[in-house]
Amino acid sequence: MKKNIVSIVVIAMSVLLFVGAYFLYGNLKEKYSPEDFVTESETTALNTSVYSEITQETHNYIPDEPLSIAPDFTVTDLDGNEVKLSDYNGKPIVINFWATWCTPCKSELPLFEKAYKENEDIQFLMVNLTSKDKLSSVNEIMAKNGYTFDVLLDNSGEASEKYGIYSIPTTYFIDKNGNIVNHTVGVMEEEVLNEKLDLIR
Repeated sequence: MKKNIVSIVVIAMSVLLFVGAYFLYGNLKEKYSPEDFVTESETTALNTSVYSEITQETHNYIPDEPLSIAPDFTVTDLDGNEVKLSDYNGKPIVINFWATWCTPCKSELPLFEKAYKENEDIQFLMVNLTSKDKLSSVNEIMAKNGYTFDVLLDNSGEASEKYGIYSIPTTYFIDKNGNIVNHTVGVMEEEVLNEKLDLIR
């Protein structure tokens, strides 16, 4: 008799589990479509795509970019005088966007100081994002390190907006005809910087 009761209980529990699993599957199927799940191959492809985009913006890659005219902008120098990018027409230009609170930016400044002294044929413009920085911090860094390159202050954010700056440091390389030949997001090594300078000579 006891064996019969145990068997009935086991069968009843099995039926309940089966029915419960069936309804649970039905609810989940309606709630989540196959499109909501990412397969392993899709994940690999997504990661590859993201890696490709990042790689093209690192300092070890020099892509061929379609030429486009460099947007003009107005900033000020450390003495408060207005300066326009177009003031340097006819000369190769390097524009570096940076800020004093940006550690990678500051690590790159000695490299630009060296390049500035060694390349008199190229105009270096170190554009500080002053709308999000402090002039006193800029002056402190310049004095402490003895930098001599030209620092321009983007007080209104006009320059960074026109160049779509979303990460710093970012550097643009412009030829003597005013065309953007190349740009880099991130810190550069000396060899890579020199290669890019050759692109605008």
